[in-house]
Amino acid sequence: MLILERQKSSQLLYYQALLRRIYEHDVEYEDFHKQLLSLEAGHSGEQRTDREFIDIALTHPHTLLYNLELLNAQGTSHQIDSILVTPNFLLILEIKNMNGTLFYNATHHEFGRIRHNGQVDIFSDPFAQSHRHQTVLERLLHHWGFMLPVMYVVVVANSNVRFDQSLQHYPILQLSGLRLYIERLFEKYSIEYVNTTELEKLSTYLLSTLHRPAVKRFVAPERLQKGVLCAKCQFTEVMVYVNRTWYCPKCGERNKKAVHQALHDYRLLISDRITNKEFRDFVGIESMQVASKILSRLGYEKIGDKRGRVYIISEDCL
Repeated sequence: MLILERQKSSQLLYYQALLRRIYEHDVEYEDFHKQLLSLEAGHSGEQRTDREFIDIALTHPHTLLYNLELLNAQGTSHQIDSILVTPNFLLILEIKNMNGTLFYNATHHEFGRIRHNGQVDIFSDPFAQSHRHQTVLERLLHHWGFMLPVMYVVVVANSNVRFDQSLQHYPILQLSGLRLYIERLFEKYSIEYVNTTELEKLSTYLLSTLHRPAVKRFVAPERLQKGVLCAKCQFTEVMVYVNRTWYCPKCGERNKKAVHQALHDYRLLISDRITNKEFRDFVGIESMQVASKILSRLGYEKIGDKRGRVYIISEDCL
């Protein structure tokens, strides 16, 4: 049973908004672009793994949670790609989408890839990261009174990959081996530690108590392009507000809802709260009255009155 559907992570959404707004001449533009491509590739690998779960068609009672984002007691964030919860065990899946030859140096926590052209790339240690997830979930389960074994595996959702001998004794496999891996886990952990009712209760705890998507903002607003940007022009042109609609001077596009994308970007990149003055400054409207009417039509939750009013930009503002 799927109880938390696959959504784009808050980090991926942030980078997508950032690349719409950061200027191409910005000193970090290329780095941001590379990071976005990596995140999009990772999301594609996660979707591929989701489809594999459908094909596996597990007959055991289970729940699946995708992109669980949580904070531990110290305020450190954990973004877990997938969690399989069964009466017998809980399995954390760290999903990678890469090709080439993968290798690992445990002494230095160095996880890398040798491309087909010989280029070497180094990535963050997925085993150390998964172990962090494992530790925090074990503590939480014990605190809630669940004694389920908690394990993790790194899944590579790309068939054009091979594993160096250095990875021989580590929990990593190609996506095609996931079915057999899970079957063997059920053979190894044959005891059911929770019943069906407790399984649903645990999954609800994980979702309602822990799932806290949070945007990490690290680029100052001064580096971002303001305005309602024209989607038809690939977000390169600023639209103007004319006769209750947004108009692109370059391509002639008219779109009454274009402001939704601008506020979506504002929410991700700057804040989920906006005043009339901040709205006017960001979208390029001079009239306080016109801005007030637009904000009112959007139907956002409001806090305060008159000049002190703040609008809460909703998650589903698009």
